Amino acid sequence: MPFLTAILTPPQPYNNLSINMTTLWHTRWKKENETDFASLNTMIPCGSQSLIERQFQSAYTHAKFAEVQIEFRSKMNCIIQNCVVEGDACIYEVMEETMNNHHSHESIFKVNYNRNTNDFNCKCLLFEFRGIICRHSLVVLAQERQ
Repeated sequence: MPFLTAILTPPQPYNNLSINMTTLWHTRWKKENETDFASLNTMIPCGSQSLIERQFQSAYTHAKFAEVQIEFRSKMNCIIQNCVVEGDACIYEVMEETMNNHHSHESIFKVNYNRNTNDFNCKCLLFEFRGIICRHSLVVLAQERQ
């Protein structure tokens, strides 16, 4: 909450706090409008030929689309280890290899996919927390397209 430090100063009258808070929110609103305007009038190029990435390009702001592009680049570190199919429901195990201090680390993420409804969710919960599809789900969607 660094933006609150601008208004949280030593004890002051309520009127000053109210004025500071109003100024802070107006500044944040103005910055958000400027960002939205820039996102509508310019375009960040896609890093792949993926139709999914192109949909995100047109739907998200530049900042959010940059997060999506990180997921697209990072899906190259993921492979499908296993898939269990029960009717229309598929449970994929996606292994992701990461480097930490020059040491390789492997993590397994479970992605549930329904072939009938095309619904999916990943145990990393990136979509639920950040609003973007994770690399693990992108790998599964690419597999299901084949």
